Amino acid sequence: MGGLDEVARTLYALPTAEFTAARNAAAKAESDKASAKAISGFRKPSAAASAVNALVRAEPDVVDDLLAVGDGLRAAQEGLDRDAVREFSRRRQQVIASAEKRLASAVPGLSASTLREVEETLQAAMIDRGAAAALQSGFLVRGLESSGLEPVDVSDAVALPVDVDDLPAPRPSPSGNGPAKSKAKTPAETIPAESAAERKARERRRADAERRARHTLSELTDVTESLSAEGERREQLETERDRLSRELASAESALAASREAERTLRQRRKTLERDARQAQKDLAALSPSP
Repeated sequence: MGGLDEVARTLYALPTAEFTAARNAAAKAESDKASAKAISGFRKPSAAASAVNALVRAEPDVVDDLLAVGDGLRAAQEGLDRDAVREFSRRRQQVIASAEKRLASAVPGLSASTLREVEETLQAAMIDRGAAAALQSGFLVRGLESSGLEPVDVSDAVALPVDVDDLPAPRPSPSGNGPAKSKAKTPAETIPAESAAERKARERRRADAERRARHTLSELTDVTESLSAEGERREQLETERDRLSRELASAESALAASREAERTLRQRRKTLERDARQAQKDLAALSPSP
């Protein structure tokens, strides 16, 4: 596996345009038939997978931070800690934005659709430990996605199998909200006996309840964030409305003054026209007869 691992590490660090030729050359150069066949089977990564692989190699600290926040978010969801879920969700958006900014420097020119797939992959890695292991391997061949309810399917997402146990233990967050501590178990003699079938059924119900709770908390967090963003947008619109209202009031005042000035000038013109006609009559009356 070590040899294949090194070959994969080299191939999946290449730009996608160079992958196929390099893979074929590596397979041809391999003396062991089984290894050569395995190398020939390495799939060309999608644009998003290649970009994520590049991020893993170029910015390991950013990826570590991203996965650490994911660990904290999962722990908060499992502990049903709404405040911690909200905080980690906020930080999740921050670390994803930071990762995408670093990625733009490492792999410029990515399309909007590729960036969306990259973001989905990063989100999946923060939600699911298996997806995190797949991402951190640097051998992704396709993007990842998560429904938030079921484990992320990584069976055909990596060039070589990955083991979630290879991931480092979840790091405690800077705020001290690490993975939830397990509660002390009730002494065995106080637990009513139950059959294996009953225990399995209870564990399934508990797992389902936990998934529903995580999903609900995740959706609650998203709605809370959307509500906050909409509140900020409303405040901006109200500020703009107030500014426009002031401008409208000023314009209406200026319009009223203009109308008043126009009326005054019209009256003045009428008076002057009348005076001019009278002056012409007076002048004609004083002129000598022919």
